[in-house]
Amino acid sequence: MAFSLDQWHARYLEQAQWTAPLRAFLLQQLSLPAQARVLETGCGTGALFPNRSQLSNYEWYGIDIAPERCAFAQKGNPAAIISCAEGIRLPFANATFDLTFCHYYLLWMNNAALPALREMARVTRPGGYVMAMAEPDYAARIDFPAETAQLGQLQNSSLQKQGAALDMGRRLPELFRQAGISEIQFGQSGFQREVTGTPQWLDSEWKVIAQDLADTLPPQEIAHLERLDRQHWQKGSRVLQIPTFYAYGKVKAE
Repeated sequence: MAFSLDQWHARYLEQAQWTAPLRAFLLQQLSLPAQARVLETGCGTGALFPNRSQLSNYEWYGIDIAPERCAFAQKGNPAAIISCAEGIRLPFANATFDLTFCHYYLLWMNNAALPALREMARVTRPGGYVMAMAEPDYAARIDFPAETAQLGQLQNSSLQKQGAALDMGRRLPELFRQAGISEIQFGQSGFQREVTGTPQWLDSEWKVIAQDLADTLPPQEIAHLERLDRQHWQKGSRVLQIPTFYAYGKVKAE
């Protein structure tokens, strides 16, 4: 059964929690003016907007291609300025923003990731920043114990069928260079997890997995994989690591 907008928003909020420490670190690296204009490309339902306290004095913009997500984001964040537009055709003049960023976005652009980055750079002022806050590298995914590897393979196959670029994380430095962005910095989010049993986000994760695999496996096989996965989480033996990369740099002065 397809997710409602409310359910997707809850999912996006969970993902935003995963990357909150990384975003806080990245924002500390920037030198932005006191009244900066900030654009999130691919803002979805506005899951990052409640975090704008980190950018409290700034003028916040967002774009997304889906009208229903834009309307949801605007309703929940009336102070933001939301536009419905394609990431490769941003509806803004050159050099409009001090920071243009994205979050779990470029992997869905796949072959259009470079044009999207070039657009992000176009609408950013010279000396301003372009940033990819979090892009996963599913091609380097680690699943342990070994009997959970099938689940990882099935998820990756489903993502690929949906159009995701599984190796987007590792491609960031080269894409930023090709987009003409200068002073590029890149790295990975730290990975540390307390062994406390089943994580709170696992129910949401399995709703997404079950939906993604519905056309691939019969329900009883999906249920078997879920039981297996939950058993290992509960025992504390489950390791799931998907390296998540970031990159940022400056737009060159003319």
